[in-house]
Amino acid sequence: MKKTIIGTVLLVILATQMFSQQTQSGLTQATVLRVIDGDTIELAGGERVRFIGIDAPETGEPGADEATRFVRELVQGRTVWLEADGADRDRFGRLRRYVWIQQPTNTQDPDQIRRYQLNALLLQHGLATVMIIGSVRNEALFRQLASARAFSPAAPQQATFIGNRNSLVFHTPICASLPAPRNRIYFETRHDAIRSGYRPCQRCGP
Repeated sequence: MKKTIIGTVLLVILATQMFSQQTQSGLTQATVLRVIDGDTIELAGGERVRFIGIDAPETGEPGADEATRFVRELVQGRTVWLEADGADRDRFGRLRRYVWIQQPTNTQDPDQIRRYQLNALLLQHGLATVMIIGSVRNEALFRQLASARAFSPAAPQQATFIGNRNSLVFHTPICASLPAPRNRIYFETRHDAIRSGYRPCQRCGP
């Protein structure tokens, strides 16, 4: 009996450390087991998370594969930081969260939201639309990002400029300082890049 109790306690501690750790900033740290689609992930431990404020195409709809692949490349098998806002769960019992691919120092800083919050990244890349249920703190920013329409799934073939979502610098397609593919955002015009908060690369001078 004593061994059973000790074993149970150890399992609980291990599961807590692996799957859901509360950070000092109030975010919940978790590991992504798999990506279900462009706006839903499953955590190690079995919880499913539905991204707050956005709606990606359903499986089989145009753009669904691109959105799912984008999310998978960023988070599958990796650590994310989850932030609650409003209702804790949706009608299907999934957690409602903002999903951060890097731990922010200020969850309300628009610049950090644009760079590191997956919900916002999907909007910036044109891979999801705004869907507001209840009160969503980032609604105004999300609508602004969606209206900018800086990126579409076909943009890599049409793009004149390539931005780095980490540095917020944009480049010509032949620049020697291009970011890794998963960190790229594409713009048809210089005005689109600047309007979206990006600045020109000093090396290639776009």
